[in-house]
Amino acid sequence: MKTLSFHIVLLLFIAEAIGQSTAGDIELYIGPELNMANNVQVPQIFVHDENAYYAYSFDYREAVEKLDMKFRSLRRKHLDLLNGLRSRTLLALMHFHDTIYMFTSEQRIKRMLLYVETINKETLLQNGDERLLMNVENKSGWGSDFGFALSREQNKLLVFSKLDVLSKNIQELHFMMLAEGLAVEWEADQRIIYPQRPPRHSIIKVNEKGDVFFVSLLDDQKLSSLWNETKNRYHLVAVTGKGEYNNTY
Repeated sequence: MKTLSFHIVLLLFIAEAIGQSTAGDIELYIGPELNMANNVQVPQIFVHDENAYYAYSFDYREAVEKLDMKFRSLRRKHLDLLNGLRSRTLLALMHFHDTIYMFTSEQRIKRMLLYVETINKETLLQNGDERLLMNVENKSGWGSDFGFALSREQNKLLVFSKLDVLSKNIQELHFMMLAEGLAVEWEADQRIIYPQRPPRHSIIKVNEKGDVFFVSLLDDQKLSSLWNETKNRYHLVAVTGKGEYNNTY
């Protein structure tokens, strides 16, 4: 029995050694040293392709930076976030179908505006092709937020607005499903009225068919929860069939 156990252990070690030898070496690259002043952030890589990494950086101004495969800086450009006398807020830099998109928002008195513009991957210059993507009305003194979600294979991009009216436990959502070139496949609205209180946390998932799943964690706390284990509930909204079917669970 001891001999059999020894042979089994030996075979496991051999299999592990073979697996490690065929896996290939892991190469470690250390980028150049950065001398950063106050309010300067380490570049945050948001995408890479076969030629380079692309990162968001901040040195008192937002910028996009291109790095080679050994994390050496190739080019860096500050982003122009001014629209005349108005300034915009950078919300996201996203790589979608081999194109870098910059999403910005602009706040008006009663509305929130969402703009999108492409960035040249070689020069890192903005292409000047910005367009208004969403124009959302604020309600009851509450302002809208914008969000983004990519499908796992990055074939679909969901852009959505979310208005939380906390005093009435209401969420109003507007979904926009985008394909290559930001072609709009469908749009849909969803209004959620929560029975007791707004969700503690929410996540959005998108599949390759363009279906949307909005999952929220709800606290279901009562006076008895002081003595008993706190119970939580999940609220699921499924938007399928190109936005035609809205189901709540």
